[in-house]
Amino acid sequence: MNYFGFLFYNNKHNFIILSLFPLHLFISFFIDGADKLQSKLNEIEKESSAIHSDIAVNGILALLFGPRGIQHFIYLDIINMLQTTANGYLNILSNGGLQLGLQSLQTEETKPSLKKSSGNAPDLSELSQTEDKIVKSVYIRNSSNNYSERSLSQLSGGQYRRVSLALDLAFTGK
Repeated sequence: MNYFGFLFYNNKHNFIILSLFPLHLFISFFIDGADKLQSKLNEIEKESSAIHSDIAVNGILALLFGPRGIQHFIYLDIINMLQTTANGYLNILSNGGLQLGLQSLQTEETKPSLKKSSGNAPDLSELSQTEDKIVKSVYIRNSSNNYSERSLSQLSGGQYRRVSLALDLAFTGK
């Protein structure tokens, strides 16, 4: 039977045999270790594949929802649903003479910072923040059955009340 041993060199230049193993046990020990390493490598490759798949899905979602995320996507969808519902009510209230347009505009505002500078005085450097504002437009059907845009301030009292009532009904869902 063949044996394999671990040899070490001591300070007196003598070889010391720490242990002897039958060669077939030594080889099977390394084969088992190699099998365990291969199975661990397979697990890591599966995890890597799952991570790459998640990255691809996140990239697709970013394209679908836009750079501002799902919250902004939902916000825009709600504005669209509100506009559609309000226009349904407004069509009934005005016999098709008024239509409402809702649009989200991103504005940039500059506000003073609330950070503390050195000492106790606040740092009044300006911070830029973006906000979404909903712009309301009303379209009035004229004698040639075309719609012309007007602001809310240009409406008559009755038209303004119809638009307000349609928006209130759309908000409450009644």
